[in-house]
Amino acid sequence: MKWIKKIIVFLVAIVVIVHVFLFFFAYTNVLTTCLVYGAILYILFKGFSISSEKYFFKIIFLVLLSVFATLFVADIGIRYFTNNYDGYSESNGSGYYISAYRENKVKTFFVKVFGYNMDAEFGNPIEDTWVKKDEFEYFLHFNSLGFRGMELDTNSEKYKILALGDSYTEGIGAPDDSTWVVALSRLMEKKVGKDISYFNGGRSGGEPFRSFFILEKLIERGYRPDLIVLLINSSDLLDYVIYGGSDRFDQKFRGSFNNGPWWEPFYASSFIVRALVKKFGNMNHALISEEELKILEKEAEQEIYRIITQKYVPLADSLHIQLSVFTLPREFEVGEVLFPGLEKLKNQNIIYANFGRSIKSYLDNPANKNIPIYWKKDLHLNARGYDYIAKLMYDEIAVHQ
Repeated sequence: MKWIKKIIVFLVAIVVIVHVFLFFFAYTNVLTTCLVYGAILYILFKGFSISSEKYFFKIIFLVLLSVFATLFVADIGIRYFTNNYDGYSESNGSGYYISAYRENKVKTFFVKVFGYNMDAEFGNPIEDTWVKKDEFEYFLHFNSLGFRGMELDTNSEKYKILALGDSYTEGIGAPDDSTWVVALSRLMEKKVGKDISYFNGGRSGGEPFRSFFILEKLIERGYRPDLIVLLINSSDLLDYVIYGGSDRFDQKFRGSFNNGPWWEPFYASSFIVRALVKKFGNMNHALISEEELKILEKEAEQEIYRIITQKYVPLADSLHIQLSVFTLPREFEVGEVLFPGLEKLKNQNIIYANFGRSIKSYLDNPANKNIPIYWKKDLHLNARGYDYIAKLMYDEIAVHQ
């Protein structure tokens, strides 16, 4: 029986070590919470035992034991009986808190330890996968460059469309044949009178800086699209705050990525800490105060305008590519004034439109009351929503064709 005990101890040790590692990367679940409280209670219990002959210290440890045992029960109760403090991934049924800075923590580790910049990587294959969330499920196919959908077409005489952006361009929330990229291609085929090929350069967590890096890499491979469509939403502002600008895509980059506040692992592990931060800190999911975020987002908008006018436009003009830029609100932002600084793009040699008003009109229409275009939990568009966005894009592009 001793070997069984040794195996159990070994397995428990492995679980503890893994969760300690994940704790510092703020990638936690309920087991992490149990381990954190367990470690605290174990230390307090040991202190209580050692101080058994010292009445004063014994009382202190007993009080602390009671307090943390109560906090543990309360923490678990808040986790399972409320959903006010769930992170994005937790609200989607994953059971894990995933830090907004997770990628940065990993990238900082590789840059500092190995001198290797993961952000400068391009074209790595990704295995096809089955996506399953509370609201939808579908098969997700990737091409040989690690992007969703068609392979890169560098040779044919077809009319070529390049789509750039984040997960809304990648098409999270819809099957392969129901992204706005596919829907727009079908509409454009009728307009141009030619066969269409498209390349979906959207990448979850991407933003205009990463998208321009992708554009440059595709151009280096001989790709010459006829039309570039860059879709932007407000998450790109926060992505700039979290990830930074264009300098991080240099293979020689050796700086530090933004790793978030030092106390995030405790926020990730404890719903009590989350409740306190939400009540007294007035912070968003990236643990940035609303006041600070307004300042940072204004800076981010200026940087996005700068890269579009100073990078995208000159490149598109030099290769005689039609460039279009569109901004999209998320459902909870409909009716808000988004990207006012990008309105100046209308003075550039590009197609620009903000879809905020159009989407508000759609949602305000009583006839569409039971025809949602956004997923409630996931927040992305559904297949109907992507089709609607494609039609809005087509209407803007067709005027300039």
